[in-house]
Amino acid sequence: MKKIITLVLLLLLLQNLNGQTIRDSVFNNVILIKNTNVSTNGFHFLIDIPIKPQKDPIVIFNDDFRISTKLFFSRNSFLYGQNDFFLITPDWEYYNNIEETERKNPSLKLDPYRQNKIYHIQRNNVKIQIDSLSIRMDDPRKPITINFNNPELKENEVKYFFKECYGSTCCPKDENWDFKQENDKIKNDFNEKENVNIYKNVYRQVLGRESEHCDYYTLSDLTNEQKIQFLFPPKTYKETDDVTQGFYVIILPSTIDTTNLFHKNPQKTTKNNNPKKTISGYVYTEDDIYLSMPDIKIQVKGAENERYTIPKSDGNFEIEARKDEVLIIRYSTYSKEIKITDETNYVISLSDKK
Repeated sequence: MKKIITLVLLLLLLQNLNGQTIRDSVFNNVILIKNTNVSTNGFHFLIDIPIKPQKDPIVIFNDDFRISTKLFFSRNSFLYGQNDFFLITPDWEYYNNIEETERKNPSLKLDPYRQNKIYHIQRNNVKIQIDSLSIRMDDPRKPITINFNNPELKENEVKYFFKECYGSTCCPKDENWDFKQENDKIKNDFNEKENVNIYKNVYRQVLGRESEHCDYYTLSDLTNEQKIQFLFPPKTYKETDDVTQGFYVIILPSTIDTTNLFHKNPQKTTKNNNPKKTISGYVYTEDDIYLSMPDIKIQVKGAENERYTIPKSDGNFEIEARKDEVLIIRYSTYSKEIKITDETNYVISLSDKK
């Protein structure tokens, strides 16, 4: 029994000895984040590298100074499923001090050796433990070697940025179906506003006979900036908002094997070449017939109560409509139709009203 315990302790010791530490001289399979991999709206950052969470620690080198180091620490803002990893960055504070010193003393040329900081981040649901160390890359006593190896997609593997899953339509019904119409409207409105097609290159995984499925959205028709805007619509932030509290995030694509998935509309592009535009106009009568403006309803035909307006007291109005749509002007039992052309301003006479 003692031999077994001794063997287990020895194996654990060897495992710890072989594990990566911040004081090692060699770092292998390091994922390099360059500024060309990063897009931002000034708050959130999208890194277009599929970094997969794993049980073993991973090593990441961030070479984009725009991303706050703190943003990597919290699982709410970066790679939620990864509990243990190493982060290497240039020592930004060190380089800023060099630049400031040389700016004040132009004749002074400081040693331009490469200095980095290494962080070991260990996090769980309770706390975050962070160890850090500043290292000189060309230290003759212990030079540091970093071997980069960014992840690549496997055969039939694609990147996606979000997924929607729906359970059974009955027996019992998945409550997500109650929000499907609302979710689709959000996507459709974004398509219309940005003139893109969110539904392009979507992969569906069928999970059952009662319409159970998951849809994986690659967002391949969107720029990275548009992906950020769609995933995290603009909101007002306060200067006191702490980036470690989940206000800002680092967005990473996930991956899925598409071998057994249904590829939805692979060639179909539904970009809206006839977007809504703001139509302005003026309603009046030539015969000085009094019109009660609050009783006039101007509506896009077929849009029911979604798109309508009431003229102001002076007869002016604005409404969103597309070319070739029809405006219906209703007043009591009277109605008049106006077809929208390339024009954006319409003067509407109701003089033929009886």
